[in-house]
Amino acid sequence: MNVFTYGRHCSGYEHPVRPRRLVDRYPAVRWVAANLVLGVVCVVSLWWLLTHMGVLHPVSNLIALVAYAGSATLLLLPHAAKWVARHLPRD
Repeated sequence: MNVFTYGRHCSGYEHPVRPRRLVDRYPAVRWVAANLVLGVVCVVSLWWLLTHMGVLHPVSNLIALVAYAGSATLLLLPHAAKWVARHLPRD
């Protein structure tokens, strides 16, 4: 038997298929990367709102406020759901 013809050895051994992407090998990377990006967006938009540059541009203030509210909500939502499930009665 030939390994190249049948795709496996005559003993039945198959070469393990390795995932190609980092996310397939480590599923937590997607969660960490998403939280890191949301954290950076949150910090940068808060920095923009609290600096003098934010005072000069009212339209970008609105965009920064929406980005801040959205990223902070998405960052805190899992923690808030755990807190609600733990502290509220289950009637």
